Amino acid sequence: FLLCQDLEAIAHLFNVASALDSVMVGEAQLLGQVKNALTFAHENNLVDARLERVFQAAFRVAKTVRSETELGKGNVSIVGLSGSLIRDFIKTEGCVPVALFGVGEMTRKVAMYLKDHGITEIYFINRTETKTESLVEQFGGKGMSLEDFLNNPPAVRIICTATSSPAPILTYSKLNELLEKVDHQKILAIDLAIPRDIEMSEELASHNHIQLFNMSDIKQLSDSNRRQRFRDVDTAREIIASEIDRFQQEEVENSLKSLFAESHREAVDLAQKCLDDLFCKHLPNLGDQERKKIEYMLNKVVNFTAYRPVQMMAKQIAAQDASGVAPHPETLAHRLIPPQGN
Repeated sequence: FLLCQDLEAIAHLFNVASALDSVMVGEAQLLGQVKNALTFAHENNLVDARLERVFQAAFRVAKTVRSETELGKGNVSIVGLSGSLIRDFIKTEGCVPVALFGVGEMTRKVAMYLKDHGITEIYFINRTETKTESLVEQFGGKGMSLEDFLNNPPAVRIICTATSSPAPILTYSKLNELLEKVDHQKILAIDLAIPRDIEMSEELASHNHIQLFNMSDIKQLSDSNRRQRFRDVDTAREIIASEIDRFQQEEVENSLKSLFAESHREAVDLAQKCLDDLFCKHLPNLGDQERKKIEYMLNKVVNFTAYRPVQMMAKQIAAQDASGVAPHPETLAHRLIPPQGN
């Protein structure tokens, strides 16, 4: 566990919520995990007003970082990039049948992505059909053996392979057969296997109707997106530093509110006593209109003199307080107003 206190803890939370302090920089899921942590804390009565303000500030920072940088844009994970390729294909070609080869974790993750995006016509292909049953039960669709698929392939237009086969399971000629079955409409083929599941050839690489992406292509896309993310890391750090300063200022002002309210009440009471004494002893014949003018002007002076110094001191304390956590109002009172002798 990482133990942080005061400003260090606030900075850490801001960095995590903004997906800057992460193995995968820019990973959007981190913000959701931070929100879940706050929900859990609320359910167990562990959140006071100050902690709530810290978390809400962290959410504000994360939103600013995502809107003003490219940090969270562009997938870098294999599943995320595969999903992006499928999503882009569907945008132009419509919701088409999909064939997923293999029953491993990669296939399961891609199937989850498809399900989350409303794609339900999925064929799960494996050498042993019975091994696809758990996938069909979880995600719907239909299971097939590899032999049945090769002998009589369904009219799928998206293929994603992730098997552990030592040799290719799909040849160029087999893809051509599938192309004829879909009336030569475009086919997207994503090969996530090492070694490759789809046999590579010059004809396939230059084919106009078959878009093939293998792990080498996926890695290039990932590296490009990762470079873009890291270009914006410095900008994100500047945003977070600025937001930490802003939060410090807000916390100091929150701590000063009670001090300001009390001093303001005392000033108003004193001013009213002075006015009563003035009107009663020295200006007994003053008219109502003149009295109201004097009261109005005195109230303006009281409000300004009671609030303005506190506002200026709050800024100075926020700038000088290395801990980043606003002191208790009584502590502030001693720092702002030195004790007077009897």
